[in-house]
Amino acid sequence: MLLTQMNNSFRIKILGTLVVSLLVCSPADARQSRVATPSGTNAKAPAAKAPVAVSTTKTAAVTTSKTVAPVVAPKPVVAPVIAPKPVVAPVVAPVVAPVVAPVATTAVITPAKPADSKTVVGTTQAGKTSTTTVATIARPTEASKTVDAIAVATTGPATASMTGEQIAQSIVDLSSGKITAEELTRRLASGAAPTEGQPATSPVIPEVTRLTIEAANQALAQIPGPRVAMYTGALKFVATDWNALLQRAGNSQSTRSMLEQFKEMANQPAFQNVSNYKRPTTLGEISPELKDGRLADVALAKRETFALAMVDCSQTSWLSRNGVLFALTAKYTQNPEQLSRAVNMLEEVNKYVPLQRPGTTIWEPNVAMPEGGDGVWLATAWGISAIVDISTILGDSVPVELRDRLRLQLREEVKRICEDWRDRRPWFVKSRYVVSNQWIEPSIGLIKACLFLEDPLLLPAYNLGVENLLASLQSQGQNGEFLEGFSYAQMSLLPIHEIIGKMRLTGDSRCISVPFVKNNWKWFAQMHQPGKMLVNCGDSGLSELPDYCFTVPFSSFSAAAMASGDPDALSMIRFLYPSPQSIGALEALKYADYLLENGGAGQVSLPTFSYFPSQQLVTWRTQFQPIASVQTALSIWAKGGTPQENHIHREQGHLSIYNGDRIVLMNCGTPLYNDPNYVSGFASSAGSNIMQVDQLTPSGMAVSAPLAVNRLDANGGDVSIDSSNAYLGATCTRNISWDQTGFVKIVDQATLSSPVPSGTEFYRFHTGSSESLNIIGSGKIWNVTWRGTTMKITSDKPIDIIQITSPDKVTAPFQHQTILIKVPQQTNSLVLTSELVIDRSITQ
Repeated sequence: MLLTQMNNSFRIKILGTLVVSLLVCSPADARQSRVATPSGTNAKAPAAKAPVAVSTTKTAAVTTSKTVAPVVAPKPVVAPVIAPKPVVAPVVAPVVAPVVAPVATTAVITPAKPADSKTVVGTTQAGKTSTTTVATIARPTEASKTVDAIAVATTGPATASMTGEQIAQSIVDLSSGKITAEELTRRLASGAAPTEGQPATSPVIPEVTRLTIEAANQALAQIPGPRVAMYTGALKFVATDWNALLQRAGNSQSTRSMLEQFKEMANQPAFQNVSNYKRPTTLGEISPELKDGRLADVALAKRETFALAMVDCSQTSWLSRNGVLFALTAKYTQNPEQLSRAVNMLEEVNKYVPLQRPGTTIWEPNVAMPEGGDGVWLATAWGISAIVDISTILGDSVPVELRDRLRLQLREEVKRICEDWRDRRPWFVKSRYVVSNQWIEPSIGLIKACLFLEDPLLLPAYNLGVENLLASLQSQGQNGEFLEGFSYAQMSLLPIHEIIGKMRLTGDSRCISVPFVKNNWKWFAQMHQPGKMLVNCGDSGLSELPDYCFTVPFSSFSAAAMASGDPDALSMIRFLYPSPQSIGALEALKYADYLLENGGAGQVSLPTFSYFPSQQLVTWRTQFQPIASVQTALSIWAKGGTPQENHIHREQGHLSIYNGDRIVLMNCGTPLYNDPNYVSGFASSAGSNIMQVDQLTPSGMAVSAPLAVNRLDANGGDVSIDSSNAYLGATCTRNISWDQTGFVKIVDQATLSSPVPSGTEFYRFHTGSSESLNIIGSGKIWNVTWRGTTMKITSDKPIDIIQITSPDKVTAPFQHQTILIKVPQQTNSLVLTSELVIDRSITQ
């Protein structure tokens, strides 16, 4: 069945209500995202909490979903879909430069000036420097500022005399001091070579190229702090060998069944409906299911512009997932009608000028359209990805004239990204909020477009994209932690790992060596909990694995493992997901092909416990088990907090416990951002197993809550958490200890700045029981029991314990019993000891 997951609630982290459904374990895994403004900054994020209604209908081969949600809703929703995502772009569409005739024109290129110290690393064969050469180009010095402009004639077909490799070598020579700017000018004066793969008669866009280089170098010069070594080798796009993959898939029964399912899906209405990718130009042309859920609350004067901006995200998201899948199916079947329709998708996206229309940030009443627009955004990235991937798959089936127009369109988008970074137009660039997926996605698009165009003159733009990506990667945890939690990781990390793989294949290894990149697969593995559950701290709408991910890993997890090149990653992921089944997603086919191409047995290659300092997070389990197997393991995760995290809840000090398929204690999860109870019932302390008095607001404000690991090994653990900073004037600490038998002890101590009145709720615990609890006790000693669990609660002063039914976004029936601990008398402190005895034999 065609299942799409809305991990999107993340993909847009910033679309307030934009719910983008994606093909589940596929690049689209997460595209619904919330627009959030980083804590402690004045950045204006397009985030919003708008109503998003999603209904799904499963058929034999396809699950369709109607999503009435704006791109900004970051809640992870599992929803199958071939239906386009609701995201619209404003009508304010900048004009695209016309195709320029191949007439010789002089372009002024202002390259990043080399600093006093230069280092060139590379190999030389037969007198020619290899394309993996890297030059260290520091920020411009006063002396280097005299090299202001290099005249480069980008000419028409007949006069181009230098190859791309020769141009790249000349740039290396300039960086290393072997030649002067004047000499480079002379070398290039005869014209730039046509882009690799293009016929010599292809039109050249000198003015676009000049403006791109100028903007890229100016943006590079604004980067704070030291810059990385600049890549100066050839830009080359090493595409997936789709012919070989299809041949291998056709020779394997399991993967052949996936291709056959793709064929069935290609005939479904969602793929026939051109409104999924035909751009609307007025509000009235937008399909109801694609309209942003916040639209009714947007001022009438801004409504159409906002709606169109969000539709751009929906449609480019659809194309980058379902359009790519359809193109591959057409290539597999060689069905003329399907090939024609796939080419038509490219024709339609070529009309998207620009890919992202302005207006994504204006949904709020007090936010007006910035002068010049609010800049590139998610549709920019997803549109670039769709153009590159569909074009690569279809190959020669794309008419040359259309190919040239698409390449010109990509050049325009590359220029637009560089200019917006230079001008700091988008809120996330202005605030340099590098952890946001809104920063990450356009940067990936920039890199991907530059590699695909294979034009050496675009090296400054390419290096700007890599600088941006490195800033994001280096802001993440060195142990592989993604600081926005699992759901946003699922949304953002697939394209990150894929583009890093493309960079490595072209000879650029600057990103692959980052500790986060090397270790990210380990973090993903540890986030999986027994019973197909997930560590769901923060804004993670994914609390349990959707059924389509029982046999196939989330696309970001598999991409992280494959990109790492670590043999242990292959062993671990093969152990967890040994037999991929057809789920109607391209990433499932890629994963199955990966297993076919790489032999070896699946085995556990990680310890059963882990500590992630950048999240102050501990995970522990008795054993790893294949996801689709019978679940019997006991597991615990506990959370402190760090100021660097984003998309968090007021949950510092929380712990969750699972035993097999049974939840013992839970975190309530995350609903759609437009849920009226999002804060009160989920993001606030009320959604976690912690102290409830005097919590710091807003709940999304990150704080330091140190987690000290006193002991952590295969037999159990002992950790202490100081969550005082999560409260106003309070001291709050928690110690948690446990062992393999199922005994867990929690000691809480809290002192407030002033007394609270009698009847105040001090602590709460969310059980995994949907049935009533048995509560017995009085005064300082109480016992609470539910299926497979006994919890003895003692305190230093009298308490009252009651139970209530609470909603959750974890698992059906999406409600559970919650233990409330109140004080019957006025007090400013409480010491609480909770001892759980878990029956390990009860796993359901």
